[in-house]
Amino acid sequence: MWAWKTFGNGVTPSQTGKKGDHFVGDFYVKFAQKLKEEINELMSAGYSKEEAENAAKSNQAVQSILEKWESGNKETRDLWKQMNDWVYEGFDQTFRRLEVRFRKFYYESEVFNFIPQRIEDGLKKKVFFEHPDGSVRANLEDAGLGEKIILRSNGTALYITQDIAVAFEKFKDFSYDRSIYVVGNEQDHHFRVLFEILKRLGLPGSDKLYHLSYGMVELPTGRMKSREGTVVDADPLLDEMKQKARQAAETAVKSLNLGADEENQLYEWVGQAALRYHILKVDPRKNMIFNPEESIALHGDTGPFIQYTYARARKIIRDSGMEILETNRFNNLNLLSLERDLIKILLRLDSVIEEAAENYNPSILAHYVYDVASFYSTYYQNVPILKETDSIRKKFRISLTHAVSSCIALCLKLLNIHAPERM
Repeated sequence: MWAWKTFGNGVTPSQTGKKGDHFVGDFYVKFAQKLKEEINELMSAGYSKEEAENAAKSNQAVQSILEKWESGNKETRDLWKQMNDWVYEGFDQTFRRLEVRFRKFYYESEVFNFIPQRIEDGLKKKVFFEHPDGSVRANLEDAGLGEKIILRSNGTALYITQDIAVAFEKFKDFSYDRSIYVVGNEQDHHFRVLFEILKRLGLPGSDKLYHLSYGMVELPTGRMKSREGTVVDADPLLDEMKQKARQAAETAVKSLNLGADEENQLYEWVGQAALRYHILKVDPRKNMIFNPEESIALHGDTGPFIQYTYARARKIIRDSGMEILETNRFNNLNLLSLERDLIKILLRLDSVIEEAAENYNPSILAHYVYDVASFYSTYYQNVPILKETDSIRKKFRISLTHAVSSCIALCLKLLNIHAPERM
């Protein structure tokens, strides 16, 4: 907000042709750049880093805006609402494209109204105490977590304050069996502190909280930093993946004689599969490097390879024109070792899903579906299916192919990846 007022000259996203979230993000970077310049100047003049941060005019201006917002200043609130609306409009476009849906949003402005009650409750229960400098704090030293500021001395809230209020509202709204916070591992300490405070405040669901601590996603060039603008925005990344899908498969796709809309949809699905699978196949707790070139390949451990295997299986079934039978109808058939091994892999599906859920680890499912696709690909290349002359054996192989395609389709659905019938 401060950067837009300082550098924006009243410009709007529509005037620049930018999505609203990117537009506001640019001003976030401008603020960070200005703050860095001021801190460097003050440190050159002999200030410590902490003193320089506190004395920086841009930081002081932002604190002033925050205080005006929390006191309900109309001009500040109006600008805040306008910039929020720009961001939400941009987010909505991206979420629709990613087919991501939310049951409910907890807006900061609404959460702010619940904070006084939580502060009062914490003071009454002696979970919080008033510090001589005027701040409100929680003493967690007995849990090895030190002291945590809950309200600054000027009365403004912090992230932890809002998270405390949201936790109570979420339990009131959903009475959840489990509340999973999917947040990067840089916030591990934050969540240890939060969960300890919520337990002491008596949140009914405090024993049901879990921090799914995600590793950082880095680029081959290094770490991304939003304040410095060295991030990959979802929209251009999705566009790039879609274009890579087009480049990798355009000749083959043209032979399918799809309509223009179907063809465009297929490239979107393949591009998103490459992106989603490349990230989901890594244990969520580990840091990873995202490489667009590796993720789009149609061979190897990639989303498009799994999609392609599914589409190939579906084509075999269509071309056979045969009735699909349960594979247990072929009990007396002398199976090849490849067929027995493939059936064993398929029989692991339920236990794999259960293991992935219990461990909050989608990479377990991602590795499994790749194993299924890879093993079926080997089977397809080494065993005749459509050219099999024995009708019973052919029916079995078509039914087995159907079981494979059903397994792949379910796994991809759980990973939020489309399974195209033709590819």
